Amino acid sequence: MILLGARSASAREAWGYLVCESDPSVAVPGAVLTFTQGSVVSTSYAPTGADGWYGFMLYPGNFGLWSVSIDLTAQGGSANYDAGQVNIVETSPLSFVPTITIPAGIIPLCGGTPPPPVCEELSGVEDGSTFCGNLGNPRNECAYFGLVPAGKDDGLTGQSHEASMDADLALVKAGTCYKVYVGVSAGDTLATPNGQAISHVTYCSCE
Repeated sequence: MILLGARSASAREAWGYLVCESDPSVAVPGAVLTFTQGSVVSTSYAPTGADGWYGFMLYPGNFGLWSVSIDLTAQGGSANYDAGQVNIVETSPLSFVPTITIPAGIIPLCGGTPPPPVCEELSGVEDGSTFCGNLGNPRNECAYFGLVPAGKDDGLTGQSHEASMDADLALVKAGTCYKVYVGVSAGDTLATPNGQAISHVTYCSCE
C-alpha cells in the first residue's frame, strides 16, 4: 500500500518516508529504493535513515507513475521487494513526495508471518524477483521452476497487466526479462520487470 504526502524539494527531486503499514509511526531504516519509469532508473541517495527518510532524483524522468523496488535485506527481507507504483505529482512549489508502507509479513520489523509457499518447488522463490533469459515457450518457462503451464495472456502492451486467472506462479515477460509473482489471483496487477512493455504473462501450476 502506498500513501501520499507533500514536502518542498528541488525541481527534479522527490523525498519521502518508508514505514510499516500496520503502524506508520514505525520507520523502516536501512532500505534502498529503486524507482523505474520507462528506461529511467533512479536509486535512492542512501539507505533509509532511522526515521525512514529517503530521497531520489526524478531527472531525467517525469512526474507521474514510477515503479518501486526495495532492497529489504538489512531488515531480513527480499533484495527486490515489489512495492508497486507511486504517482509523483508536481505541486507547489516543486514536488510531490510519497510515503511507502511495508505490509505485515514482509519483514519482521513490521510484524506478521510471511505466508507459506504454495508448493515445495516455490519454497525458495522470491515474490517480485526478476531475472533475464530466453526460456522460450510456456512449458520451458514453468519447467524452470519445476512447475507445469496453466495458461497464458499473449500479445500484451503497456507496463502493467491484470491477471486473468488464479495461479501458483505468474511470469511477466518484457524484452528478455521476467518478473516473478508467487500465488497470483485473478485481477491482481502485474508489473513489467524492467520498464519495457509486457509481451506476455505465463501462468504456472504446482500440479
